[in-house]
Amino acid sequence: MKDSRFKGSIRKRLIVMIMMLVSLTGLSGYCSFLYWFMSTQQQHAVSQAETVALVLSQDFARLLLLNDVAVAADISAKLASFPTLKSMVLYNNDEKPVHQYQTTAERQSPPDLTDLTDQTTALIKGELRDNRLHFILPASYQGSVFGQVYIQLQATSLLQIIRRDAPALVVIGILMMLASYLLAATVEKRFSGPILRLVGFLERISDSNQLQQRISTGEDNEFGKLYLEVNTMLERLDQSHKALQLAAIAFDTPSGMLITDADNRILQVNRAFTEITGYTAKECIGNTPAMLKSGRQDSTFYEAMWHQLKTHHYWAGEIWNKRKNGKIYPEYLTIQPVLNDKQETLNYVAAFIDLSRQKSAEDKLEYFTLHDPLTGLANRKLLTETLEQQLKEKIAGALLCFDLNNFKLVNDSFGQETGDHLLLQIAHRMRNKLKDADLLVRLSADEFALWFNQLSDQPQSAALEAEGLAERVMGLMTTPFIINNQPLSCSASVGIAITTPSDPISATQLVQQADSALHQAKQGDGNQTAFYDARAATIAREYIQLHTALLQALNKNEFSLFYQPQTNAQGQVIGAEALIRWINPEKGLISPLHFIPAAERSGLILAIGEWVLQTACMTLRSWQETTATRGLSLSVNVSTRQFYQEDFIDRVTKALQLSGANPRLLKLELTESLLADDLNRVVDTMKALTNLNVRLSLDDFGTGYSSLQYLQRLPLHQIKVDQSFIKDMLNSHSKNEAIVRTVLSLGEAFGFEVMAEGVETLDQLKFLQQLGYRQFQGYYFCRPIPKDQFLDYCKQYNYNSPGIRH
Repeated sequence: MKDSRFKGSIRKRLIVMIMMLVSLTGLSGYCSFLYWFMSTQQQHAVSQAETVALVLSQDFARLLLLNDVAVAADISAKLASFPTLKSMVLYNNDEKPVHQYQTTAERQSPPDLTDLTDQTTALIKGELRDNRLHFILPASYQGSVFGQVYIQLQATSLLQIIRRDAPALVVIGILMMLASYLLAATVEKRFSGPILRLVGFLERISDSNQLQQRISTGEDNEFGKLYLEVNTMLERLDQSHKALQLAAIAFDTPSGMLITDADNRILQVNRAFTEITGYTAKECIGNTPAMLKSGRQDSTFYEAMWHQLKTHHYWAGEIWNKRKNGKIYPEYLTIQPVLNDKQETLNYVAAFIDLSRQKSAEDKLEYFTLHDPLTGLANRKLLTETLEQQLKEKIAGALLCFDLNNFKLVNDSFGQETGDHLLLQIAHRMRNKLKDADLLVRLSADEFALWFNQLSDQPQSAALEAEGLAERVMGLMTTPFIINNQPLSCSASVGIAITTPSDPISATQLVQQADSALHQAKQGDGNQTAFYDARAATIAREYIQLHTALLQALNKNEFSLFYQPQTNAQGQVIGAEALIRWINPEKGLISPLHFIPAAERSGLILAIGEWVLQTACMTLRSWQETTATRGLSLSVNVSTRQFYQEDFIDRVTKALQLSGANPRLLKLELTESLLADDLNRVVDTMKALTNLNVRLSLDDFGTGYSSLQYLQRLPLHQIKVDQSFIKDMLNSHSKNEAIVRTVLSLGEAFGFEVMAEGVETLDQLKFLQQLGYRQFQGYYFCRPIPKDQFLDYCKQYNYNSPGIRH
């Protein structure tokens, strides 16, 4: 279909142009001829006039000088030989006409020479006027000028020439137009034919939209080159069209796609992009892909991505993006720039696949690979991997394996479904009651395992901690399980394997040891705990025995308080520290270092601490009735578990009220370790104690959670320098001296009393006094002694300088 915008015809225009060109060429030729003819005619006339003046110069001289009439006739006769000469007038030097020659019958009087020269100076050279050329030339002979000669020569005008040539011009013009038309038709056919052929071919391409057609290249000239270029263009268009079709198909794939410009502004997104991200094309176009950022990757990740894009022109990898609804999802993203011939980036094309389902499937697969499908607990594979990783870090831990006694009987009696319900409830209790376990495992049908990786580095302490963990496991079975509204009781046997940083053991070996210990625990009637290590078993048995003995000691009142004096710089007793002692009827005096850790671990420290507090308050009240002890303060150690009791303030208040002791003389000694858990709660409890007028002391200062930030928040009255610093203070290679100085400076800065404990020698005392210490406690003054002996000590040394070591 022809486009209405193109109404002109190249063929017609080419014919008209060629005919016009031929006509203009002929006209220009004829004009050139006229110009040449007129120029030649004038040049010939000038030459003829000069010839006349030269030939007749002698005769003109004779006529002018001699006035000879015969000479005049001779001149006229000679002038007659010049056919184009129409008139001649000879003037003397006075500008008077002397002789006139005319060829016309009608005689005219000679013109005035002055008028002729005034009309135009062009007459000197010749001027065409009235079809005649007019000349005024000097009349001279042998170099002497004796007058002027006025000559008129016959000439043909331009109009005469045109009139003369008009018939021939018409004929020639017709012939030229006919020839030019034939020439134009021939040229047009030769040159516009290929063009029209190309136009027709392109019109067919436009109508049919079949870019695979090609025009034949029979021309061996520029048209042939043009055809080749057109075919090349069609080839490229065909390839581009196919590429666009493929791109359109690819752009409509399930993969999300987006195209940006060089400045990373989104130009286009496909349907899958909208389905995956939730953003429509209208919401995206003009924005940057940064609108999809999830925040999981930092700036370093994106800097590396852009660096690879600029250097390698490609990037691919997994990335986390965010949907319109705010949900974060994983995707596999590829980005490739579109470059021009100068390797400049024009666009970026990005394609991505939503990996949410794949990741979910992978996570589920990994989960079921590492977890028990029934209970959701870790399986043996995850246990082994965890142990392999953590054992490389040289940690202390305990692996506990336990199984149910007579579980097969449950399955046989109630069915496998009941057995599965029982296992699920056991797993539920494990999650709720054993939250401090690092890993909960189901090893087989009714065998479970627990891994604890924060035990003490000391074998004895680790064994006792593991025994306590086993008791908690056994405690899971004390409450019957409710299955199908029926109570079901069961018991367990526990095997324990312990590893310490010094034990080179593999994960497999540790599991085997725990299994072996479990097998040992199941011997006999079961419902027992067994250690793989005989030493650990011995420690566990001793712990059980000690725990039993501590209970009996509380019931039989076997504990007693000893008192270690505290003195000032003058040696006067200013107070004492109450220290518990266990006087066993069979073993005698037992050191607190032996039974306090067991009491802490078993929880008996709360009952023991309660007894110490009440007994100390009663002692303090009795001191107020004796002159030697009236006004002395009494320090009582408070354990961390005791301090964190919800009703600890009430217990202190009750002890003071029942005893009637002066709260200002009661000093509670706290350790730095309790500050690491909940500082705000600690501060609140301490403030409540100071509101009771109880004084607070920080024991073993410098060995625990030391920080100036918390120190200024604590409502303390006193800090005690740990005896470990005092012991090596005088050693020249020790840094303890600086620590002792610093503690005193800190105490004075915060307004605390500072007491040095562990003073054992006179040199230590003198050095501490030189530093400025004013309160002391240690074996140099007195060991911890019973209440009666302490009263005697106060009576003996209260007003004397220290000099006797007890």
